[in-house]
Amino acid sequence: MTALGEKIKELREAKGWTQGQLAIRADVERSYISVLEIGRVGKPSAEKLLKLARALGVPADTLYAVAGYTQRQPHERAPEPPAEMLRQLIASMPVAIPIVETIAHAGEGGGVAIDYTYVPPQEARGRNLRAVHVRGDCMEPVASEGDLIIVDLDGSPHEGSIVVAVLNHEDVQVRRYLGHTDSTALLGCENSKYGSVEVDDVRIIGVVIQIVKRVG
Repeated sequence: MTALGEKIKELREAKGWTQGQLAIRADVERSYISVLEIGRVGKPSAEKLLKLARALGVPADTLYAVAGYTQRQPHERAPEPPAEMLRQLIASMPVAIPIVETIAHAGEGGGVAIDYTYVPPQEARGRNLRAVHVRGDCMEPVASEGDLIIVDLDGSPHEGSIVVAVLNHEDVQVRRYLGHTDSTALLGCENSKYGSVEVDDVRIIGVVIQIVKRVG
């Protein structure tokens, strides 16, 4: 029996496992465990040793050293601590964005969510997002009646942005922001039926970052 075979047998028997039970946990043949323990395998591959180490609950370096490998193999990574694994899982989860009846209410006081949509975490990071369904045909074909728009309430519009704007204190519209002067803002439509409007009583609620087309 080789030093490696003896070590594997010692670890296996400490857990009260048969060779077959270890083989199942390590995803190798039972016959492989048998010949390995009696020393009839020259130098097992690093991949096989990694499987055995994980099954036996020991660092891979423990078996690598006994088998004659002098350093951790390039493909073998130390397992992440549970707290770090949880952090990475949470960081990769989609972020729920509330869908509200009207974005003006959301801008003023949060609004009441009637449903939720989801965006990748990198799109939500650092943004104050709400979603609302489009009403009217001003922005067709870019945004049609019933489409869902996701709006950054803290976004700053630039020329060409699609925005949600309140005109004359009460008329909430989705428009193309075309710029402004000291006293007026120029807002446009995509639909050729409508022209651009220059208004002095306007409040930009937020900037549209995504349009989700209605299905059906």
